[in-house]
Amino acid sequence: MSTLDGYVTDSLYPSLLHRYFQVPWIDNVLAIHSVVPPRYGKDSFTLVDLGCGDGIGLILAAASHPQGNFIGIDASYDHIARGQDVLEALGLTNVRLVCARFHEFDYAIDGTADYVTAQGVLSWVTPDVRESFLDLAARLLRPGGAFCAGYNVFPGWHDNASFQALIRTVAAEKPGSSTERFDAAWDQIRDAGLIEDKIWEWLERVREQIPPQYFAHEYLSEGAQPCWSGDVITALGARELAYIGQSSHERLRDDLCYKKIWSENLDRFDTVAAREIAADIYCHSWFRRDIYIKTPALAFEPEEATAARLASYWRLKDDLELEPELQVSTLGGSLCFDSDAARAILAGLRNGPQSLRDIAQHAGIDRDKILGTIDGLLIAKYTEPADPARADSQSERCNEYLAKHNIPINGRASKHGAVGHAISNMPP
Repeated sequence: MSTLDGYVTDSLYPSLLHRYFQVPWIDNVLAIHSVVPPRYGKDSFTLVDLGCGDGIGLILAAASHPQGNFIGIDASYDHIARGQDVLEALGLTNVRLVCARFHEFDYAIDGTADYVTAQGVLSWVTPDVRESFLDLAARLLRPGGAFCAGYNVFPGWHDNASFQALIRTVAAEKPGSSTERFDAAWDQIRDAGLIEDKIWEWLERVREQIPPQYFAHEYLSEGAQPCWSGDVITALGARELAYIGQSSHERLRDDLCYKKIWSENLDRFDTVAAREIAADIYCHSWFRRDIYIKTPALAFEPEEATAARLASYWRLKDDLELEPELQVSTLGGSLCFDSDAARAILAGLRNGPQSLRDIAQHAGIDRDKILGTIDGLLIAKYTEPADPARADSQSERCNEYLAKHNIPINGRASKHGAVGHAISNMPP
């Protein structure tokens, strides 16, 4: 089994598109928190993806957003080579894939990135690589730029930590590739009956949905270690990155997702770091999708925030049923949004992506009701942020190429922005 800085490199990580880190989604979360999004008032933008894997998810975003400049960085030569083959075949000129370690990256773009994203890096690398990663993210961003990081966290990951520690230790003594080692260690541990049934049942469900090479990357890399969110928030704060909030459905808005007593108790903590650890304990969080802003940043006035959100475009989830139930279970209980506003939004979006302003005007619904309802629909996973259509989008050509060459990925390009589909890998 070969590794680079402790990370598995003898197999390719599956091609993935991370919907929570698409630009319209990031902008929506920032606007909810009254933070001016990086591309507000302008068309072009630069996004850098750290640990981009093969970059095919980034290519889907680039095909969808021809006005954007995309850069993917990954230390694996094989990852970059696979993505480069697709990129060259498509002839896209607004995306670059770079093979480099984080401390080696020296493109002259410091302080110019509007967005930096990183899914599956922070809690999978060794401590020295983690420091280089955080330094690079802070260095690349301009003031007012957004950083988005997805990573495993305690306390939720405690349920799976014993399996992670054991399978990595057992696999180290097995012969073969990383995937073969994982499979052999899996069989031995399963036969020993050491791990509780609910963990095995969950792991078996995940193995049915995700390519086998995913598991070697997830569990066998030497640096794989979940984080406490407060440590991450503190480390980024020291690099002038201020924590804004979560991009995940289940924690989009505290007032809609938490129990009232939770919010009251969380407000008593003096620091953001302490508050978020406490929130993770309440929520038994196992994974976070944090959004930060490089300071100094601009804040919306209340009326500006309302106008920006009304101007935003939305679309329906791809497989949404015709008459979905207008309530959803949240961490704090049941959220009901059975209202004229909800029905107006769903009916309007059946005809394709639209702005909230157009929906409100057409249906004669108060704008505040529209804004309050769209967040409930997003938490329920019925809708998601989008962009106005781009006539110069390369989305159809990109999708056709991936389909023709049987390149699997959990998403697609679109003239309204790339669309990602969820992979159910949540621990019990």
